[in-house]
This record gives sequence, C-alpha cells and structure tokens, in this order.
Amino acid sequence: MATALTDSTFYGGTYKDTMGESSISPDVFDKWSIKASNIVRLYTFGNIDESADIPEDVQMCVCELAEHLYSCDIRDKETDTSVASEKDGSWSVSYKDRKTVEQEDSMKSVSIVRTWLANTELLYCGV
Repeated sequence: MATALTDSTFYGGTYKDTMGESSISPDVFDKWSIKASNIVRLYTFGNIDESADIPEDVQMCVCELAEHLYSCDIRDKETDTSVASEKDGSWSVSYKDRKTVEQEDSMKSVSIVRTWLANTELLYCGV
C-alpha cells in the first residue's frame, strides 16, 4: 500500500504556518500527498530513511508538490489551460498542445523537488 511522506497535521500546521496558505482540503490531502511522495521517492533514489522521522525539508517538499499537483488537477477540470495567447482586436487565440502543458507541469514538479532537496544529499544517485 502506498504511503505518504507527510500527513495532513504537518500540512495544516507547519507547512501552512511557514508558507502562509494551504489550498488542499484535509479530506483529499492524503491522495495528493501520496502522489507527491511517489514523485519525491523517484527523484531521491531511495535515499529517504522512511523507518526514521521524515526530515522537515522532505515534508515541506511533499506539501508544496501536492499543492502543485492539486492545482494542476483543478485547473485542468475547470479552465481551458491550453490558451497560449489571445489578441483582442479581431479576436484571435493561440493554443498550446496538451503535451506542452504536461511538460511545463512536470518541469515545475522537478523545480519544487530541487528547491527543497538540493542541499540534502537526498538527490544523489551515485555509489
């Protein structure tokens, strides 16, 4: 069974106090924190000791990444995110393809992981 590297208590407490906001409701936080945790595990190559207390940097990373994944999901359900540009006079619209949107979302995920974990040695994949 998949587990998260943080919980809604940390998210609603430490993360919210530090970052000033939290947009994921507690009833769906577990879903998004598990997805975010799996991405963090992918980039940390098993370097997180899950039998010990999870470091705060890892938990903060999971929370911010969960926020990003959640906001992408909401955006995709509620709005047309494929609009690249609009022109008003003689109205014109340019669209991004879905692949471009997904690549941008993925790059943002990588950026979040690097921001939180770059100085932790957790991203090291060497021998």
